[in-house]
Amino acid sequence: MRRLLVLLCCACLNASAADSLALASRLLPKGMFTVAGRPRATLDGAPITAPREPRPWLLLGIGGGYAAALTTLHIIQRNAWWKEPGPFQVVEDWHFALQVDKAGHLWGGYAMSYLSGELLLAAGVSPKNATLMGSLIGLLYQTYVELEDGFSRDWGFSPSDEIANFLGAYWYLAQHYWQPLQAFQLRWQYVPARWTGERPRTHGGTFIDDYNSSSFWLSIDLWQLLPQRWRDAYPEWLMLSIGYGVRNIETGLPPERRYMLGLDYNLAALLPEGTPLWNWLRQSLMLFKLPAPAVEFGPHPPRFHLLYPFRIRLGQLRL
Repeated sequence: MRRLLVLLCCACLNASAADSLALASRLLPKGMFTVAGRPRATLDGAPITAPREPRPWLLLGIGGGYAAALTTLHIIQRNAWWKEPGPFQVVEDWHFALQVDKAGHLWGGYAMSYLSGELLLAAGVSPKNATLMGSLIGLLYQTYVELEDGFSRDWGFSPSDEIANFLGAYWYLAQHYWQPLQAFQLRWQYVPARWTGERPRTHGGTFIDDYNSSSFWLSIDLWQLLPQRWRDAYPEWLMLSIGYGVRNIETGLPPERRYMLGLDYNLAALLPEGTPLWNWLRQSLMLFKLPAPAVEFGPHPPRFHLLYPFRIRLGQLRL
């Protein structure tokens, strides 16, 4: 009997070691193991469900690289916006640039959280901690930028900007705790205004605040939202996208809002798998909106674009 008990204990221990990861996977929200509804690709190529141990030297390297990147960004932003310091001031600029900059802060909070979380994951941090810390780092960076605005003579700390920063970081976090939110993706599209026959902003400090060249989108993965029995009849890569942008900000012409409804691509479903780095880059393209068919609405009749925002001439037609 004693021998039988020993054998049973050994079997239980082996089973426990083999199943501990599966148990941990069941305890964590499903959204921790996916991005945009697909299996989460990692920079190091290790499966997201594999055991992870922090790698101190890699963490230090990532921290050093992050600090260098932030220093570079600080220098660029200081030269563009913060040349003239002043006492801290709060300036609510809700009406600035017809609110498109709020969409930019929302996207920025999300994108910085995503990139920070992915780097921490590659450094051996657990999915849960990497996600939590990534969202916090994304929010802290965006808040740092807003505080610098507050100490700039020509700008000011904008409460609505900071709310957008928080919502972007929180959206990243919430998607990992409630997986259905991953069907809704924030995307940025940047095409220089001159390439599309429009005017760029004349006083922009950097390309990211040329609001006439940017638009922001909410892309919806319809395939994820469909009932299972209907998915075979719908292309997995085809998405719907709702966009917002502006024209003529600081050009001497009356500013205009533009609203878009168009198609979009799920590149994780459309492009083939490859190396770990390729798979991660393919996943990360979800942050950006590529040209696709869309209808634009504004102070003009609806305009159809075959590859928004470009206008393609075919004889007498402009598509």
